[in-house]
This record gives sequence, structure tokens and C-alpha cells, in this order.
Amino acid sequence: MQAEAYLRAGTKLLESFKGGNGLTDFDAYPIIFLYRHALELFVKDILLIGNKFAGALGDPEIETPFQEIVGSHRLSRHTDKLRKIFAAVDWKDDDFRHDWDHFLRTIDQVDPNSMTFRYTVDKKGNPLLESHFSFNMCEFTSVFKTVLDDFSGACTGLRYMLSDAYEMKSMGYL
Repeated sequence: MQAEAYLRAGTKLLESFKGGNGLTDFDAYPIIFLYRHALELFVKDILLIGNKFAGALGDPEIETPFQEIVGSHRLSRHTDKLRKIFAAVDWKDDDFRHDWDHFLRTIDQVDPNSMTFRYTVDKKGNPLLESHFSFNMCEFTSVFKTVLDDFSGACTGLRYMLSDAYEMKSMGYL
């Protein structure tokens, strides 16, 4: 899966700096970009799987129009739909190791359009990050990796559950 590839690439790059001279700001940019892109792809994958669940379960509440899924890089715009998908399979917030909703909103505050860690300035020459922006890379990537691992697991779990739903539907149980 594509999201897994970005996650692995970001993790390998992060690990390449361990034990060395540390990271500069610009060293951190590609790692954050790779993690952020992986997260976006996991979110979109969950929404696409949710669309299949909508058909299997006959629940239009969990369906997301395709253009809405691919039409933006903003992650937090999908939190309500993600919650509905998770609720449809009886997953609760404490099934996840971190408050993913808050994390998606935080990412969108810093990088709403997936440009902040690709470029230093926007198309008008304005800086994408405030000059005083700083964060703890170790702590940030630890939380990021936790959310990524949870969403990766959610994709896998949802696929298995979808397969079961299709089987139950074919047998007349749904």
C-alpha cells in the first residue's frame, strides 16, 4: 500500500539520523512531509473502505463522495466521517493509542495544504512557517508514528471486517 511506503521511507530517514549529529530544521522537513503524506493516504484509504462498508451495510451515513476525499489535503475535514466509520464497526476513541482527532487538527493548523514541509515559502514568497516555530522532533515523531501505526492497523482491520461483512451479506445475514 502506498501509505505504508511513505511511512517506511519516513521512518528509515528518521533512523538514519539517530546516533549522528542530530537534525537540522531542513533535515526534519522531508521526514515530516513523508509522515504527513502517509497519514493523508491512510485517512483517504479509511474513507474509501468506509464507502465499501456503506454499500455492504446499507449505511449511507458513512459514505464520502470521491471528490470530497481527493479534493483537498486537509485532514481534519474528515474527522466526523472517520468517527462514523469507526462507530459502524464499534471502535471507540480508547481503541486508539492517541487522540487522533486532535492530532489531525494540529497537523492542519501547521500544514493545512501539505505544502509547509515541501517548500519554505508560498507562491507569493511568504514564509510557510513562522520564524519562531519550533517543536521537539523526537516527541513529535513518536506521536506521529503512533497515530500512523494505529491508522495503518485500522486500514487492515477494516479490510478484514469488510470481507466478513460481504460474506455475511452473501449469506443473508445483513
